[in-house]
Amino acid sequence: MSRRSPSPPALRAVAPASRPTELSSRTLMYGSADTGMRTVRRPLARLRALRRHLDLADLSQSPPVLSDLGFPADSPRFSPDGGHPGPDHLPADQLLDLARRTLIDVIDTNNSSRASEPRSHDLTRAFEATGSGERMNREPEDGPVGHQRWRDLLFLHQPVPTEVMREIVPRDLDVDTFDGRAWLTLMPFAIFASRPAGVAAALGKDFFQVNLRTYVRSRDGEPGLYFFSLDATSWIAVAGARVTYGLPYFPATIKRRREPAAATIAYTSRRLGTNVGVDVVWHVGSPMAMAAPGSIDEFLLERHTLFVCIASDVYRARVRHTRYPLCAVSLGPFHESLCERAGLPPFPTRPSLAHFSPGVDVDLYWRHVLPAASC
Repeated sequence: MSRRSPSPPALRAVAPASRPTELSSRTLMYGSADTGMRTVRRPLARLRALRRHLDLADLSQSPPVLSDLGFPADSPRFSPDGGHPGPDHLPADQLLDLARRTLIDVIDTNNSSRASEPRSHDLTRAFEATGSGERMNREPEDGPVGHQRWRDLLFLHQPVPTEVMREIVPRDLDVDTFDGRAWLTLMPFAIFASRPAGVAAALGKDFFQVNLRTYVRSRDGEPGLYFFSLDATSWIAVAGARVTYGLPYFPATIKRRREPAAATIAYTSRRLGTNVGVDVVWHVGSPMAMAAPGSIDEFLLERHTLFVCIASDVYRARVRHTRYPLCAVSLGPFHESLCERAGLPPFPTRPSLAHFSPGVDVDLYWRHVLPAASC
């Protein structure tokens, strides 16, 4: 369907239906007697000991060896992308254990490979000082299951023929268009203080990420996002998001160089074990007005719902944050190979549209299945 996207409506998070086979987010993070998984509420000495045996922070090294993690070599494998081979095939119970043991991965705060958040430049502080940007979603009835700080977000946009997108997007999601065109967005950014709800920000995990996404609507008309890939430098994020949300995450090595004085950021990513990735440099300019209601900017930026297909179900999950503060941005050298891997037309060296945001603080909410859906 073709439409100019209206301002996002107030949304209400729906609690997931109780299923004997579905684990809640808190169960994944903390364990329970029902699942038989060990709890992570251990003394710090125990956490540090486990951390030494589960060093997943440095993706320049190989993925963890099963025998080193205490699992027999003949443990049943779990294919995180629904059956296709991948570098992160681990036993199903190990992936669940990784997903709930985020705290183990953040105990060693002195790890030299850990990405460190630079102090925000004056643009970010200016937006915070003015208090601009209201919450786009009404406070959901259920509380968030996690929190993150998204920083230095570059959005590169390119129109794609609707018929091409229709062949790739699951049939139970409608391709959303603006002025008759479907859009594809590539988004490199940094994530800081990623942690479960109730955990102090100081214990959060910092990592880099690159998303490739398009714009869709559910059958009930709600606008949202559909992700073709999400590449991240944290094994915990990759394993946890694949298991808990079914998102197509991939482990990657990502290098970011940030020059605050010149407001220049350089980003290089490579999916682990491949040459698939992104090379891009951009220069940040002066603050701009936020996306105007009904504009192409709002259509491409202000989406707080994602959809994912898992087996025969379509799931919806939401995030909550203020409207994106924006700055002018000029693009330097750019090349990507993620689109080709996803079966999409590649980006040109000069995409049709670009946005930059210094960042927002984000609340993450649990998924729930949509009724009468099949992918």
